[in-house]
Amino acid sequence: MFLRLSLLIVGLCLSIQSNAQNLISHNLIHHYTENELEGMWKENKISQWIVPINNGIKMYEINTFLPEIPANVVHPDLLEEYKNNPDFKFNNALKENDLLDWKPESPTQLCYCNADIIVLYENALVAHKKMKENGSKTVKLRKVGKKFNHVNCALFASIYTKMWFDSFRKGSKKGRRGPLLKRWAIAIQKMRM
Repeated sequence: MFLRLSLLIVGLCLSIQSNAQNLISHNLIHHYTENELEGMWKENKISQWIVPINNGIKMYEINTFLPEIPANVVHPDLLEEYKNNPDFKFNNALKENDLLDWKPESPTQLCYCNADIIVLYENALVAHKKMKENGSKTVKLRKVGKKFNHVNCALFASIYTKMWFDSFRKGSKKGRRGPLLKRWAIAIQKMRM
């Protein structure tokens, strides 16, 4: 329960802090009322920043209004509803998007970077461990780098993933990391960043 609550709070804050569009998109699917949206946050000034995000407000401007502790941004009634009501909309959304009991049958590579604060690297580690425990023989874990932020991590993760999938096209049964010369060139580029 604590892990799910923590993931909910972190997810809510990261949705606002890093990509407020996620909350708007989430609302398109789950159809929260205006009162429900307003009631999610302790301070109305935070909810005032969500809608105008399309009007030129920068993410760093939202960050200045967020508290250090993610739970402090969420209204206490929302947390209580989450804890005590298994049919609460957020609980249902978490259940719909839960991948922890999923076992990939097709080749799956999970890439991560330790310095990515938007998609925490622990997500890949926990998912990999659980997928292996569930019996997956096709899931691979790939550390892209220690120092890369989300954007740089995604760049190199995309390259690594393309090389990994290319290895299947070239006959690999389990996937390979890619040609040595290409990996060497990528390593040099990573050092320059």
